[in-house]
Amino acid sequence: MKPVRKVVIPAAGYGTGFLPATKSIPKEMIPIVDKPVIQYIVEEAIQSGIEEILIITGHGKRAIEDHFDTNVDLEYHLRQHGKGSLLEMVQDISEIKKQAMLGHYILTPDIFEILRRVQPDEKKNIKLAEALKIMASRQAVYTCEIKGKRYDIGDKLDYLKATVEYALRRPELKDAFQMYLNQYT
Repeated sequence: MKPVRKVVIPAAGYGTGFLPATKSIPKEMIPIVDKPVIQYIVEEAIQSGIEEILIITGHGKRAIEDHFDTNVDLEYHLRQHGKGSLLEMVQDISEIKKQAMLGHYILTPDIFEILRRVQPDEKKNIKLAEALKIMASRQAVYTCEIKGKRYDIGDKLDYLKATVEYALRRPELKDAFQMYLNQYT
């Protein structure tokens, strides 16, 4: 089997589970601590050996493109104010764009033909799960159990759990944040 080198990240939905916030901010740009969800997804793809990343966006998702693009004004500001570590972080994010769910799928290109045939639901969304059912009726579809925790970023409770867990992983936040949480347990 050939190694997987390309990934398609669907990010075109409206994020209705997080309205009113997602009226002006794409759900994928909501931060877990101080990093947008989409950046975690892209970094994970790169770490697993993915070389080409395609993020499918829709209307009102320009912030995703801007996040991975160069921001000359911000870089100049950081350089002028001696904020080298922040400058490096911003440049690293831009590098991600050059290198180139929840749910992880390794699919053959056949999926695109199948997706064209899937009927949209009442909200006019095409569900990947429906396409996978059709695909499974035509050919073998393999699954692999992913080790680790799964958070559905479209679910408010899962979002909060992810935020707490990732904050507790951060050395500069862990102790103070744990003390804060202990007040409520």
